[in-house]
Amino acid sequence: MAVLDRPRHQGLIEEIRAAGARILTLEDGDITAGLLAAAEWTGVDAMIGFGGLQEAILAACAVRCLGGDMLARLWPRNDEERILAGEEGDRVWAVSDLSHGDLTVVITGITGGSLLAPVHYGGGWAETSSLVLSTRSGTVRRMTTRHQLTRAGG
Repeated sequence: MAVLDRPRHQGLIEEIRAAGARILTLEDGDITAGLLAAAEWTGVDAMIGFGGLQEAILAACAVRCLGGDMLARLWPRNDEERILAGEEGDRVWAVSDLSHGDLTVVITGITGGSLLAPVHYGGGWAETSSLVLSTRSGTVRRMTTRHQLTRAGG
């Protein structure tokens, strides 16, 4: 079970531990937590917690690309999010409600974590690790890209 390590989640963490489940606490990453639960290769079976509206939508898009599912109840934090949630803000939303059509989601690791390596710097280059997820092709691509930071003659 993946849970963000936040004061608001301490009660959840205690309940999960009391039930005997293993917990992966994450410092950051609502979207990462959802991906860890949806990706078969991570060993994480579920994610629970409270996060932002935008993060729930981005996570739903990525989870759908992985063939996973999720349920979310939107909890608007301000007037802008209440307008986005509309009159149905209190209902339970499935991944298909939060993401539509053909999707391609690209995620690149910056600081590193449970899902992707951090940016590595070398002499005049930086190397990034990314996931490219697609509903159209049903693929998950892992990419390592070397970015040239200095160019001679340019």
